[in-house]
Amino acid sequence: MHYVYVIYSLSADRYYIGETVDIQERIHQHNTHFFKGAFTTIASDWKLALLFTCSDRPAALKVEKHLKQMKSKQYLTRLHNDIAAQEKLKLIIRDKYGIEVQ
Repeated sequence: MHYVYVIYSLSADRYYIGETVDIQERIHQHNTHFFKGAFTTIASDWKLALLFTCSDRPAALKVEKHLKQMKSKQYLTRLHNDIAAQEKLKLIIRDKYGIEVQ
């Protein structure tokens, strides 16, 4: 399994999109600034906002790229707060890329 995640920082009021095989470790790395010079060093209060499960890394990278191309905080906020929007995204990913996302 591979995961696409969206984390949110209240203090920075920003979202970050990434992919990983170990979500808990990755959030810990973001909050402890393991990735020096990375965008997520702007805050230490990152929390999981969304999590999508993919079958493998190539699928996860396509989903991650799709979300990043949206370039919209408003879109991510809607996804975060609206299960119907999440389900619609899953259908778009399935139809556009042939990827089943959980």
